[in-house]
Amino acid sequence: MAKRMSRAKRKKSRKRLAIGYLMPWLHDLAYRVLWSGVHDAACAYDVNLICFPGAQLRHPRLVHRNAIYDLATPETLDGLILGSAALASFISSEEFEAFYQTYRPLPMVSFQQALEGVPSITADNAQGMRD
Repeated sequence: MAKRMSRAKRKKSRKRLAIGYLMPWLHDLAYRVLWSGVHDAACAYDVNLICFPGAQLRHPRLVHRNAIYDLATPETLDGLILGSAALASFISSEEFEAFYQTYRPLPMVSFQQALEGVPSITADNAQGMRD
C-alpha cells in the first residue's frame, strides 16, 4: 500500500505558478493601483508574479522599452495578464491581436479592453464617474 504524502511534502513537490503582467509602465498612479491589486491577488493565490513594464507598443519615443516583452514566453510563464488598452494605444486592433497571439498557448486575461477569445476585465469609466 502506498504511503500518503504529507500536505507539506505535496505542497513542496508542486510547481509554483508564474504569471506575467505586461504593462506600459509603473510610474503612473493608475498603473500603480492596478499593479497593487494584481500583486495582492498573486499573493493570495500563492503564485509568482513577474512584471514586464515596457511602454505602449510603437510609442514614438519609447519603443526601445518594448524589448522586455520578449522575455515573457510560454517556457517561463504559466499565464499572462495584458494591460491591453494602454499597450495598444498606438497600434490597430489587428496589430495588437497579432502581438498577443504570439504568446499562445499561454492562458491570458485582458485588463481595460475586451479581446476576442480572451477573458477580459473592463470598466465603464463614464458611468463610474457619474456614480
